[in-house]
Formats: sequence, C-alpha cells, structure tokens
Amino acid sequence: MMRSGYDRLLMGSPLRRSRVGKAIAAALLVILAFATLVQLVVFTGMPPRLLGVFLRALALSSLLALVPLSILWFLDRRERESPWLFAAAFLWGGLIATALALPFNTAFFKLVDEWLTHHPMLEVILGPEAPLMLVAPISAPIVEEFVKALGVLLLFWLLRPEFDNMRDGLVYGALVGLGFTWYEAALYVVNVYAKIGVAAYGLQLGARYALFGLGGHALFTGLFGASLGFALQTRQQMVAHSRSHIGACARHCGPHAKQRAAAVCNTYEDRRRQAATGERTDP
Repeated sequence: MMRSGYDRLLMGSPLRRSRVGKAIAAALLVILAFATLVQLVVFTGMPPRLLGVFLRALALSSLLALVPLSILWFLDRRERESPWLFAAAFLWGGLIATALALPFNTAFFKLVDEWLTHHPMLEVILGPEAPLMLVAPISAPIVEEFVKALGVLLLFWLLRPEFDNMRDGLVYGALVGLGFTWYEAALYVVNVYAKIGVAAYGLQLGARYALFGLGGHALFTGLFGASLGFALQTRQQMVAHSRSHIGACARHCGPHAKQRAAAVCNTYEDRRRQAATGERTDP
C-alpha cells in the first residue's frame, strides 16, 4: 500500500531515473547543508538574551501560523495532499529560503554601503539608514521571491502528480510564503530588540499575520504557485511561468519601493527645511 503511494507520487518524476535522481538528491543535500550552516551561524551569533527573545517570538509566530495553516488545509480538503508535503513546503520557506536569502541580502547591503562611501552627499541626504533604504526595495524582494519560488518549482518539477491545478499551486505557494513569514517575523523582532531594547512582538507579528496570515509572503508566493498551476492547465507554459515570477517580484517590490521612496522624500524634505531654517536664523 505504501509502495503504491510512493509509485504514484513519483509517477513521471525525474527522480525515477537513477542518474538524474542521484544528481538531484546531491544538489538538494548541498542546499540543505548550506542552509543548516547559515542557520547555525545565525543561532551561535546571538547572545543568550537575544536568543531568548527570538525563541519567544518564534513560539508566538508558530501559534499565529496555525490560523493560515488551518485555512490552507481546509482549501485542500477535496483532494488531500500528503501531510509531509505540507510540512516540506512550509519548512522550505521557513528554514531553507530564509537561509538562502540571508547571505545575498547581506552581500548586497555591504556592496551598497561601500558604494555610499564614495558618494557621501547621498548618505548625508538620506541619513544613517541610507544603505537599508536603498537595499530594501531592490535586493530583498528579488532574492526572497526567487528562493521561495525555487521551492515551489521543485515541487512542480519533481512531484508533478501532486501538483494538479491552480488550487494546488496556490496552496503550496502559500505554504512556502507562510513558512518564510513564520521565521522572518521572529528575526525582525530580534533586530528591533537589538537596536532599541524593546521586543516589538505586537507590531512585528501583528503586521505580518494581518489578513489571517495570508497577506505578504503567503500571498506573493501563493500567486506564483497558482500561476504554475494555470500553466499546467494550459499550453502557454513558458509565458505563464515568466509572467508569474515577474508579477510576484513586482507585487513584493512595489510596497517596499513605495515605502522606501516615501521615506527618502520625507528625509530629503526634512533636511531641506532644516537647512533653510538655519540659513534664516544665522546673523
């Protein structure tokens, strides 16, 4: 019985071919090892006080994640998928996608920080948060959407019998995005605590679990997965794939870009007013 279930799961999968299956398994092991190493670096780099805040935030995030997980489980009730696939999609977003995105975001942040040292006037205009204001609307959306989409694409490619239509794609994509939110929310709580000494559980968790936890990352990656499901149901596969990923990046980048652009404009206006006031008050 169990064997027949696995046979159906791997029907038409490249994993059934010995050489290809071994190569894919080796690549996945490398990704898993890299993600494990990154997470260990994150944990070991936290002082005990910050680690305690992180674990409390992660526990609260886990409780809040039960609501959207229940909704996604209900949506999949007519053709129930394997629970371990649910867990794999969620943990890809939570532990692997976050680990893959972190080094690239950090490297881009350092690159922009170094670039600003050669353009000091821009840093004067934008203030001390200039690197973050420039990196957030560019690097984070593109990198994060790519690593999350990679998990959905792997399910789509390797386990095609479990990926039947738009609803399956929406559920799997939302699970990956929800996993990302689950882990990222705890990291944001720690970052705020490290800066100002206050653990903003309500602000960070509340903002990320608005709309029953199905906004933000869950929405963006869910739409990407739904687009893959639509591609499976149509013959225009390449067009659907391209549009879905570009659309996900645009939907993720848009709110960040607007927020950061508004912050840049406000900062510039404040400094211009301060300069003007200083000129008028000088004797």
